Amino acid sequence: MAGNKRIFISHAHADNDICTFLLAGLDAWGVDYWFDLQEMNAGQQLSARLQEAIAERDIFVRVCTPNALTSFWMDRELAAFRGLREHDRRGQDARRVIYLILASGYTQPAEGEADLIIDAVRMNPVDWLRHLREGLGVPAPRAPLGRRRLLATGVAGAAAVVAGAAGGTLLLASKAASPLPRTLPTGRLAALPTRESEERVQWFFRVGGTDAQLLVGAGRGGLFVGSNQGLFALSPSDGGLLWHKDIQGGLGSPPPVAAADTVYVLDGFKGTLYALRAEDGREQWHAFGVTGTSNPNDLFLGKALTLAGQVVYVAGGSKVYALASEDGAIIWGVTLSDRASVTSGLTVAGGMLYFGANDGVVYALDAGSGHLRWFFQTHGIVESTPAMAKGTVVFGAGEPDVNIYALDTATGALRWQVRTTSVVGVNSSPTIVEGVVYIGAGDGVLRALDLATGARRWQKAPGGNSGLPDSIDGGLAVAGGVVYLPMNASFSNGTLYALSTRDGSQLWRYATDRDLGLTPPRPVVANGSVYFIGGDRTLYALKV
Repeated sequence: MAGNKRIFISHAHADNDICTFLLAGLDAWGVDYWFDLQEMNAGQQLSARLQEAIAERDIFVRVCTPNALTSFWMDRELAAFRGLREHDRRGQDARRVIYLILASGYTQPAEGEADLIIDAVRMNPVDWLRHLREGLGVPAPRAPLGRRRLLATGVAGAAAVVAGAAGGTLLLASKAASPLPRTLPTGRLAALPTRESEERVQWFFRVGGTDAQLLVGAGRGGLFVGSNQGLFALSPSDGGLLWHKDIQGGLGSPPPVAAADTVYVLDGFKGTLYALRAEDGREQWHAFGVTGTSNPNDLFLGKALTLAGQVVYVAGGSKVYALASEDGAIIWGVTLSDRASVTSGLTVAGGMLYFGANDGVVYALDAGSGHLRWFFQTHGIVESTPAMAKGTVVFGAGEPDVNIYALDTATGALRWQVRTTSVVGVNSSPTIVEGVVYIGAGDGVLRALDLATGARRWQKAPGGNSGLPDSIDGGLAVAGGVVYLPMNASFSNGTLYALSTRDGSQLWRYATDRDLGLTPPRPVVANGSVYFIGGDRTLYALKV
């Protein structure tokens, strides 16, 4: 069968729950699929997100129920797919249509409407899932997957049977009730390489999409995860879906930030900042075009958002703004030079706002007025988010600069610098704990440096640094004497390392089966867990 075997699932919004077995089967087989939770109204146009999803997937599965017979949007999706099929230069067999009849009362489709018709109403789940797997060209599992590996991937409160090898069956159940399917757009399971690492997993939740950022909300106990699939609020205890909002982050968008009862999230595609009630996602206010220009997409590449006191700070392109957290009113706004764009996160401390830009400059602004206090010029793009403690601000510089810098917070004067062996510079963001700076670099080395002098306490290359050089590009977390470091290792793909703060020795690691991407999200430690997003765009809750 030709095609990329990626699947678009067309279904009526009212049939979310009836798709339980279908989604459980696709998850268990590791299939890449799209399943949209958003309900659309007649008269709207197919969103760019949906059109792109249809275009990039070569298998169209139509969930056939009585609701499908009257669904305006399912007809539009099918028409769009058939249009692509007619004009596909690879031939019509590169795009396939499968009708999956999941409820009685659906009119039997005419011959030729679909390449494959599966009448699941007349079969038990084991049989029709096997027919579907064979129709998709998915190999039979070599052995049934364990229940632990599938826990939390199904619809809350439901049990599903998945067709395994030799006709075997598996029980699949979730831990908590939820009003929506917990299997979300475009996901697959990560490999659990050893029994030890598998037992460390408390739960996992498939975020999907092409990028993801996370934050553990304060006060309400929520876990907020943003991606280009929207914003998800989860229960930290078991990963249950509390609510979902169709707010999309752009490439490199910042993680949401939260106060006691409000979560702030930037929709990079719309250039809009939203303040949502943490309890239920209800909108409190939004600020359109906070860039102050006629083009709200100036915030598309913005990855800077932070909260300090009663002020929300946001940056996109060459603009930086401070807004009142209560109502979104703009307090001040500044514009960098025409050549400069903010490329790091924002750090607010001691009445100052620090960030780096693509002109190689680290800026220090007065947090109350936006006035420039000082700047420091490096020789590379600064993607490393500055960290501040004890009157010292620390960051790294990208290529061709390969240095870690420490500056005086009041004047910007250089206190010390450490040169690394990286050929791509230092893009990782540092963390400072008890007078020690923990920071990675493009040479795959994690360094523990004395905050006052820059002297090396220890350094380690967790990935082994053998063969192709590894790289540490994202942020890290430090808690309870442990450094939690996500990195892409040459021989283990995306891995979260747990290292001792005493000497950098490895305590444990958790490996996924995909690369984490260019800048792995910083893990979050809270509630006795470390929350980590793998390259499979799955959020894992691991025992610390």
